[in-house]
Amino acid sequence: MGTVPSASSFKFETDLSSRGVFPSVALPVIEAHQMWATLVPDKTNLRVNASIAGSASTIDLVAMVDNEVRYISAQRPPGPTTGDISGLKSVVVSPDAKTIYGVDPNSNAVLVVNAADLTQRQLFKNGDVVEDAAGQSVTLDIKDPVDVNVSVDGENVYIADSGTGQILIFQRDVSKGNLTFFGFDNIGTPHVHSIISSDDGAFAFASDDYLDVFSRDATTGALSSSDYLSYSTPGTLAVSHDGNLLLKASGNQVAVYDTSSLASTPQTFTDGDIVTDVYDQSSAVSGLAGASSVAVSADDQFVYVTAADDNAVTVFQRVGDSLTLLQTVVNGTDGVRGILGASCVAVIPGGKYVVVSGQDNNSLAVFQVDQRPDTAG
Repeated sequence: MGTVPSASSFKFETDLSSRGVFPSVALPVIEAHQMWATLVPDKTNLRVNASIAGSASTIDLVAMVDNEVRYISAQRPPGPTTGDISGLKSVVVSPDAKTIYGVDPNSNAVLVVNAADLTQRQLFKNGDVVEDAAGQSVTLDIKDPVDVNVSVDGENVYIADSGTGQILIFQRDVSKGNLTFFGFDNIGTPHVHSIISSDDGAFAFASDDYLDVFSRDATTGALSSSDYLSYSTPGTLAVSHDGNLLLKASGNQVAVYDTSSLASTPQTFTDGDIVTDVYDQSSAVSGLAGASSVAVSADDQFVYVTAADDNAVTVFQRVGDSLTLLQTVVNGTDGVRGILGASCVAVIPGGKYVVVSGQDNNSLAVFQVDQRPDTAG
């Protein structure tokens, strides 16, 4: 960019730079949402020259007055190719709500998408050669990705790959959302089903033929085995926000584990059990057949479990480190619809709404949470 007197025909330009008390530093790039400004002589008769690298228009010897705006137009560079994505089994949104990550087991792919406009940022597929975090070329081994998790600090993305029995570890650029492959933790069982990390960033949990606990390196995101419970059926996991409870939905059951002692007998609720509910009444547990997903409320006081076979969502209230049956809502009952084949449940940040996907009618149902202090959620 450059300015010249109005009588000049010389197209003077120089690279953008910044300086203060230090020597001038060139600015090769201005990132999105950033601005560069400079002072010019207080004269009305100036002409402006400006250009950018690449295929773009230029501003050549244009006379401009105070508060006038001129634009350089450029063609948006082509984005990455979409590739063959047949459908996403699991998706998760970054903590800053700017990026969506998904896995497609049919295409053995990991997808990175901008949340604002759903444009694709990255696509990783089995056999791709990429540069890892150490700058080395590696070939990705992705053979049945079934679950994805973003650490609460936004620094890492973890992929549960059932085909390889591995947890794939990616480091995340927190400003852009892009991923860089870091490595993997080899669980060693081909049935890894779910991966979740704790809110404090210290641990990650995986469900396969075992229930695995990993210590997490907050700097790199690396995982190291910390504890495990053998002969555990694969299921979908959630961890309470205080880190005390690990919840697993599988089969016709939800199990509640003490994270400080996985070997302790968990509290369980199985479809058909007779239990005492929050109203001190004897009730039959219904709505857990085909338990498919579990989520915890923002205040840690409620647990939501979807059941695909029962087309239902069951709500439990937390008392201490135990759960008590509160409510079951079923598709087609009391005006509830959209949860046929209920497959996944998520709590919207803020805790006011719970969203449930119905895989058998390709729909999303939104429930408003009763947050009055004298009522249960």
